[in-house]
Amino acid sequence: MSVIYKTTDPETGIKWCARLVFQGDSYGLNHCLEHDEADPLVEFYDMDSRAAEMMRQSDNPRERYEGEEYGQFVSRYYLSTLNETDWTKSNGLNLHGGVDRWSASGGYMADIMATLNLEMSERAKLGKRLS
Repeated sequence: MSVIYKTTDPETGIKWCARLVFQGDSYGLNHCLEHDEADPLVEFYDMDSRAAEMMRQSDNPRERYEGEEYGQFVSRYYLSTLNETDWTKSNGLNLHGGVDRWSASGGYMADIMATLNLEMSERAKLGKRLS
């Protein structure tokens, strides 16, 4: 089951939703795809965008839920790809080249990656205890 973390970037003030997608979880537009790889995905959603606000006010219940729960989808990466960077020494990540505001600061990325990796560590410990 996917896990979501909602935090605000301390440098930009943008409220982000980061969603950790595991093998077997749904993802993509309207969550119509199933992630079939062992390497988890990390999805980033802008919870403050005008589109997210429009989704929250939609007559469509699914769209309204996604707007409230996640926000506007921005980008998706493999967790392993994001782990290749030392975010404590980075200026951040441009999540979408076409929209200036969709950049996450190095501080935000360091914090969210520490949280996501802690989640993975806890899941691994739980898995060992159950096997």
